[in-house]
Amino acid sequence: MSRPYEIDRQWLEAVASDEDARARVRLTATGAHARDAVMQWLEDQPVDALGVRGRGAWIVQEVSAGQGEAVVDITAGGDDLAGSLSEATEEAYAVLSALGCELTWEELGRE
Repeated sequence: MSRPYEIDRQWLEAVASDEDARARVRLTATGAHARDAVMQWLEDQPVDALGVRGRGAWIVQEVSAGQGEAVVDITAGGDDLAGSLSEATEEAYAVLSALGCELTWEELGRE
């Protein structure tokens, strides 16, 4: 069963030590309809003039997609990394788990 993302505070403090810090989490969704579910969630995100999807101080970008799996990176920036990352991952969890996806989370290094 999928679990919501929980921020590793030590990781976030290390990432936030840079003035222009961004926190990036890789989300892997699996399941029979994972690709379609992730694409639907991506399409529901606002798009800026450069084609980047996201809200507020976070963006989401497709990394890969295939039969039964989709991978996206969620990147948070701004003054409140924890808040932005929580907002994004909570939305992803709520939408994708309701659509039957199994979710795994991976914190990535500094961007």
